Amino acid sequence: MVVLAAATISGATEKEFVWLPSNGGNGHIYRFVLPDEDMNVTWEQAKIASSLMDRFSVPGHLATITSSEENDFIRFQTAYLMQPIIPGVIESDKAWMGLSDTAIEGQYEWITGEPFVFSAWFDGEPNNYGGDEDYVTYSNLQLANGGVSFGWNDEMNSVTRGRVGYLAEFDVFVPEPASSLFVMLTLLSLLCLTRPRR
Repeated sequence: MVVLAAATISGATEKEFVWLPSNGGNGHIYRFVLPDEDMNVTWEQAKIASSLMDRFSVPGHLATITSSEENDFIRFQTAYLMQPIIPGVIESDKAWMGLSDTAIEGQYEWITGEPFVFSAWFDGEPNNYGGDEDYVTYSNLQLANGGVSFGWNDEMNSVTRGRVGYLAEFDVFVPEPASSLFVMLTLLSLLCLTRPRR
């Protein structure tokens, strides 16, 4: 795991990290953003904000969590930054991901067009509560036994309960730090070998 940045910037908690191939990952960069107590980001705003960011000239998009391994990785990286839901007491912090059923109700699609083959819904979700929940967040749920469950929920575009942030993903391939060092040393040695001797 490589954490590129973790800081509180302009009242928002932000953390940037890479899912390295040596940890079973895709080499992509992720950026988690959670606004102040008094601010919520809509799914549409999160989609635009993600697309305006870039890493190595590759634009971002709302994250696509397409496997249990990726879901576990995202949970490990971000869940501790989020207040869990305590049923009947407090609403949790939530983060938007790039999943919606806006085209056809009940047919969820990733923003990137990747196949929708994995999900981690909370029990009873998705439920399209109120008939207008077309976008997906992830959050923590405080369990009666004191544990915390991590899962997905369908929501309206604008959520007014709890803080709502987002997770951006950049489809770049970040090599292993050791691989980068090897490549750098190889190039340096080639440069030394090709330099004319005096």
